[in-house]
Amino acid sequence: MSAMTYRGEPFSYHPILTSGPDIPNGIRSPTNRIVKLGDAIFATVGMWGGNCGRGGILGTCEDDCHPENAGFLKQVAIPYWRTVVAWWETVHVGLNGGDVHERLTEACRTQGFSPTLGTGHLIDWEDWPNTPIRQGSNDVIKSGMLFASDIFSDANGPQMIAHCEDTVAVADTELRAELAERHPEVWVRINTRRRFMREQLGINVLDDLLPFSIAPAYFCPFWLAPDMALRMRKP
Repeated sequence: MSAMTYRGEPFSYHPILTSGPDIPNGIRSPTNRIVKLGDAIFATVGMWGGNCGRGGILGTCEDDCHPENAGFLKQVAIPYWRTVVAWWETVHVGLNGGDVHERLTEACRTQGFSPTLGTGHLIDWEDWPNTPIRQGSNDVIKSGMLFASDIFSDANGPQMIAHCEDTVAVADTELRAELAERHPEVWVRINTRRRFMREQLGINVLDDLLPFSIAPAYFCPFWLAPDMALRMRKP
């Protein structure tokens, strides 16, 4: 047996790909289990300063679901993604971390579930070094903070998971101007992503939020149907 080597960018945590009935245990080690049509499936990749994760069903539609995850789209995926939208429409510079937690926890409650790990956290060389977004926190969301929009739902269970996590920076007017001047190509990509979120996904992304993931908030409940992503219905 030869050892696997990796010569890419450093990870902020080990890559994860997991599926099947034990899906809630997202950090377990790989096994020789063969992924099957209809399985719940979850994957995350985190490089230094970034993190991106998705969870859904390995299929094209509800007909591919196992009996255990029947009703996944309406009961789990859509309610969950509404709270992802709430995240992108809530967090901004100057907001108290405890207030953010309360607003997002209430958004989850309104959709019929509770967050199990939190409602967002900082990311740096490692995943989740700390977070101002927690119950009772008086820490203020400051310009320059780098977040993972991380919400895990207690509606997840055996063969059932919905997850949509991305990296986002928080930046005030001054920092945005500095970024645009020093790194114009990066700034173009950020604006393109925000425009996509606003125009195609129907999310009112605040100007304070700079999406760093290549497909922020893009959530396909069924992984074999990548063009069938959720979006907010415009009035």
